[in-house]
Amino acid sequence: LKLPKLFLHGTQDEIVPYRLGRELFSAAAEPKIFYDIEGAGHNDTFLVGGTGYFNAIAQFVKNIISFQINKNSDDPLADLS
Repeated sequence: LKLPKLFLHGTQDEIVPYRLGRELFSAAAEPKIFYDIEGAGHNDTFLVGGTGYFNAIAQFVKNIISFQINKNSDDPLADLS
């Protein structure tokens, strides 16, 4: 898939080992971003990751929206990000 992908993965994930998350990321097509959540398991990434976790998601979404706005603009130099 050529869609933007955001991987958020806890380094202590007991369900999907961190190593496998990294392998999945490596196999995925660009564009892609990997965000490590140090010390997080499988279901507590948002708790352990805190503000950084939510900022990573917000920035990812903001970048997608900005890209779509600029892509659909009549002005190829429009920069609304």
